[in-house]
Amino acid sequence: IYNVKQAAKILGLSTNTTYKYLNEGRIKAARGHIRGTFIITTKSLEDFLGSKLPEDPFVDEADSYRVSSSSIK
Repeated sequence: IYNVKQAAKILGLSTNTTYKYLNEGRIKAARGHIRGTFIITTKSLEDFLGSKLPEDPFVDEADSYRVSSSSIK
């Protein structure tokens, strides 16, 4: 489970863009109890990326998971 800042880092997006995609439903997530927070699962990130995340997504290889402009709908 990830917060917005962590998900943004994994996806190679800004937190603002990540919030935008969450609000638009492009990235699926549950709302947290605190206003404006999201609970983002590994599956949600993998569904968005279309591929599996590495065991430790915060290792340098996560850079290969950056979202390219051509994969954004």
